[in-house]
Amino acid sequence: MDLKFSFGASNPLPLSAEGAGSASAVGGSSVLELHVTLVPEESLIRCSGVSLDGVSYASATKQFSSENPAALAAAVRSVLARGGAELPEPLLGSVSGVALSLGGREAEALRTLELAVSPGSPVLAQVDEALQARTGIAAGTPIRAL
Repeated sequence: MDLKFSFGASNPLPLSAEGAGSASAVGGSSVLELHVTLVPEESLIRCSGVSLDGVSYASATKQFSSENPAALAAAVRSVLARGGAELPEPLLGSVSGVALSLGGREAEALRTLELAVSPGSPVLAQVDEALQARTGIAAGTPIRAL
């Protein structure tokens, strides 16, 4: 028996309104961001890989209940790495931004990660080579506040 398969130029995991891994490209978005949110009532930090049309492709959490800036920065870096690891390879390479919602501590966390912070700017910082090495997110990817 001679079986032939042809996948053409299709992406095996297109971003779509039907969810991760869907074969349909209907309603898809080509924008994928990692949203990092502090959830104080649950004592955790959550990272979600979300497309512009609201489809979630990854989720990671880390327990967090410290006021220590170093602990906050470490938790942010950890959930970014875990969230990125949840994304299949083609999607990790298409992350177009990181958005932080840390209860007003976004710049503090980024400075503790030794990133150059631009307060008052829509883009607070950019992923550097050190953060890329730890998370897999491409250097130069913009980081903004939600």
